[in-house]
Amino acid sequence: MSLRSIPSSTSHTITQLSILLNYKHQYNILYERYIRIKKLLIPILGLFILLPNSVFSQDNADKLDKIIIEMGKIKKDIGKIKTEIAVLKEGQNYINKRIEDLQNIMLTGFAILFSGMFAVVGFVIWDRRTALAPAVKRIEELSQKEKAVEKV
Repeated sequence: MSLRSIPSSTSHTITQLSILLNYKHQYNILYERYIRIKKLLIPILGLFILLPNSVFSQDNADKLDKIIIEMGKIKKDIGKIKTEIAVLKEGQNYINKRIEDLQNIMLTGFAILFSGMFAVVGFVIWDRRTALAPAVKRIEELSQKEKAVEKV
């Protein structure tokens, strides 16, 4: 049976039923929200009724004003501390630069020192060779003369 074969009055009734079901669904959702709010609202209203003097007293309002004033002072102090921290960071950056400069100077000094030491060792080795070369030559000459004397 297709929808075309259903009489128009029945089609109209089905449309009305679907609209009613939709309304019922929306009603159920709203009712559930109402129950949730009611469960929260009753204890809160009970607190307002039972504790009006302690919650909303002038003493508490004065305390709240003092707290707000103190928070303002704290915010100002935090601002001052932030500026001091910025100054300290600048000083720290300056000190880091100075330390890097000193490290570079020390590395340069060590490089000069070690290169000087290598130069001295090289000079000593060169000097020994040049000082020993004439002595070795003289010894060879003397040994040749000695061999020549022995042959005679």
